[in-house]
This record gives sequence, structure tokens and C-alpha cells, in this order.
Amino acid sequence: MSRLIIAAALMASFAGPAIGALFRVGDLGEMPSRQACMTAAKTVLEGYLDQYGGGSVAGDAESPESWEIYAWRLRPGDNDIVITCPVVNGQVNAFFTLHAASDDGSADADTVIERVRELWSRQQ
Repeated sequence: MSRLIIAAALMASFAGPAIGALFRVGDLGEMPSRQACMTAAKTVLEGYLDQYGGGSVAGDAESPESWEIYAWRLRPGDNDIVITCPVVNGQVNAFFTLHAASDDGSADADTVIERVRELWSRQQ
């Protein structure tokens, strides 16, 4: 039994700091059309990269079958986000889902969301 306790203590001492990972979702509001929503999503996420930094943006805002735009590695931290433009009860609505993976994930996620909301409000 004591060997088991010693082994567990040794294993715990080798463990590094945990990286916080979390998801956040939110509503960006109603849009006049899916095309308007998709164009705004692409503009907002590309603007985010230009202003604050990050990896890349993907998604075809012109495709009639598409309803999502992705962005990866948004700063600060390491945040991935998707803005979707589904039709809800006959009305197009914009939503986001954010995944944060960094040591300060919660604060980083809050910063990214605040910035995305600010950029989104400029599109309206």
C-alpha cells in the first residue's frame, strides 16, 4: 500500500500545470438575411485578425448552403470561434461558439467575446 501512495505522489509531482479549456456561446442578434449574416461574420472575424491578431478565418460567405464562418487562434491566448447564421422560427439569427484553451482561458475568452461583440455592433 505504501508503494502505491509513493507512486501516486511521484506521478503527481511530474504533472505540469493544467491548461484551462472552456466553451462559451452567445447570441449576436437577428439579421435581415443569411447572406447579410454571413458577410458580417466574415468581415468581423477578418477585422479581428487585422486588429488583434490570430491565425486564420475560413468559410464561404457567398455559398447559399453555408451558414458558418470559423476563426482560429484569436488573441489573447488561443481561442477558436465559429459564427453561425441559422434560421430560427423563420428569422436569421447570428450565434457564436468560442473555445478557449490557455492558462488564462476564462479571461482570454471574455476579452475575445467583448471584441467580437464590439466589431459586430459596427456592422449593424
